[in-house]
Amino acid sequence: MSHELTLNQNGEYEAFYAVDPAWHGHGQVVDGAKTSREAIVCANMAWHVSKLPTYLKDGTQAPAFVTRREDNKKILGTVGSVYQPLQNIEAFNFIDDLVVEGNLMYESAGSLKGGAVIWLLLNSSGAPTAHEVDAEGRFNQLLPGRYRVVMVQDENGDGRWSGARPAKGLHPEPVLRWASEVDVRAGWEVEIAPEFHPRP
Repeated sequence: MSHELTLNQNGEYEAFYAVDPAWHGHGQVVDGAKTSREAIVCANMAWHVSKLPTYLKDGTQAPAFVTRREDNKKILGTVGSVYQPLQNIEAFNFIDDLVVEGNLMYESAGSLKGGAVIWLLLNSSGAPTAHEVDAEGRFNQLLPGRYRVVMVQDENGDGRWSGARPAKGLHPEPVLRWASEVDVRAGWEVEIAPEFHPRP
């Protein structure tokens, strides 16, 4: 199955993921986004969409219009006269209040098919999805629940996972995952032996 993620003219995929990279290894992985605007910027999707008229061969204006990305002039689709484009940077503003209240967290965002389809995914668990490890290799202050442990090998030393950049000939940084989920109970310490496997 193809991922159909948009690859922009800078050789960057238009996608962001909080904490865990996606199965295909493309897009940017960040600690998370506080606002929908941040999520859209992290996903390289802050481009503008305009609505343009179309014309018949004889030069008269047709009843249909097209939507076009202004960064690369790609036509996204055909619309009617009353349609008004909603910009990516503004499309999800209504969700920000829920994120501020701690009920939701931005999990991923991206663009498919050249920008004709966009998405923004939220995590409704209310719990953090990433935790830093202390000097002794411990995850502290985890809420009770079931966790997946994933380790990213930061080869370029930038402090985050870097996805594939085909234009620069770079592969995604390796991602290793713990073989099974780990159950955490309140007031208990859980010890796991290092047994990471390459993520499929």
